[in-house]
Amino acid sequence: NRYISTANMRFYFDVNNEYVLRKLAIVLCPFLVKGGEWRRKLSDNVQNSHYLSPKDDVNAADLYIPLMSFTTFILMLAFNIGTGREFHPDLLGITASKGFGMVFFEVIILKFIFHLLVANTSFLELLALCSYKFVGLVVTQIAGAIFGDNGYYLALIYSSLMMGFFMFKSLKQSSQMNSVTQNMESLGQSKDYVLYGAAFMQLPIAWYLGHY
Repeated sequence: NRYISTANMRFYFDVNNEYVLRKLAIVLCPFLVKGGEWRRKLSDNVQNSHYLSPKDDVNAADLYIPLMSFTTFILMLAFNIGTGREFHPDLLGITASKGFGMVFFEVIILKFIFHLLVANTSFLELLALCSYKFVGLVVTQIAGAIFGDNGYYLALIYSSLMMGFFMFKSLKQSSQMNSVTQNMESLGQSKDYVLYGAAFMQLPIAWYLGHY
């Protein structure tokens, strides 16, 4: 219940139009965000302080954008494949299974490693962060449909690099927020290895998910 509860799900879907537009800009162009601007915002209630939901804090992770981009990616990939050869309905299920399976595997690995590093980042938080890759994958599919293979691979490289940068910054902030110990110096190097690894894996993951 602590991993997937109704209250937790509501938190990750508490978004508005302004948040969605700003979050998409951050995912696609994270280099525009300055270092201090990655910090999460706390409520003003001193007695019951908590981190603000996505609609009030653009740095909060959400599941609305990942869900919409995941669905759009499946349809775009099916469309691109269908324009080149005969379309099979099974393709939708295969693409969805690949995407869900890869993200779930990535989340489980990160959850286990962060547990060893004494950073209790929630399952839903990691699921949201890992699933933002589908935003870039949608852009990649659109570029491929308009500009062909050259546009596809250029967009793939760009979106993967941006996703890696976004993952590094977001996971670093999340691990600091959810650390159960104040003595992070001894874990700092190990944590950085995990963050760099998660960032570098975005390109091969994106290639695997977009390749059919």
